[in-house]
Amino acid sequence: MNSIQKKNSSEGYSDKNYLNNEYPVISQEYHTKLNQIREKVKQGHCSTLKDCLLLFEDLWDASPAYEIIFSHKFQKEMEKLSRKDPEQYKHVLKKMEQIQAKPMHYKPLSGDLHGARRVHVGDFVLIYEFKDDLITFHDYKHHNQIYMDTIE
Repeated sequence: MNSIQKKNSSEGYSDKNYLNNEYPVISQEYHTKLNQIREKVKQGHCSTLKDCLLLFEDLWDASPAYEIIFSHKFQKEMEKLSRKDPEQYKHVLKKMEQIQAKPMHYKPLSGDLHGARRVHVGDFVLIYEFKDDLITFHDYKHHNQIYMDTIE
């Protein structure tokens, strides 16, 4: 079965991957906010495209809350990094925040790591998996070493 699973017909399809030209279910709250923006545009609250796009800013910035999980291997790597190189550790934390904001943005992997994604942090690579509302951070190593091991 593909990753889009049909719910009852009133709910439509539910998935965050826009596969097969199907779209995820939009929450009532999100739909209400879109209607409010639509009304503001009709009332002339924006005269330029930039003004209209600014109306969407709050809606787009409200990122969904994802549950974050660290693998044992990743947790050990981060503990070691926080002691050894606090500056690099801060860069990794910042990248993790970016991943949480846009988890589908980074490169999907294939082969043994199919389903995982990767992002570079300097010369290092951070491997994570995103499924439903869960982000699992698996590994963080130098790009010369990261693909030698598989995910736990």
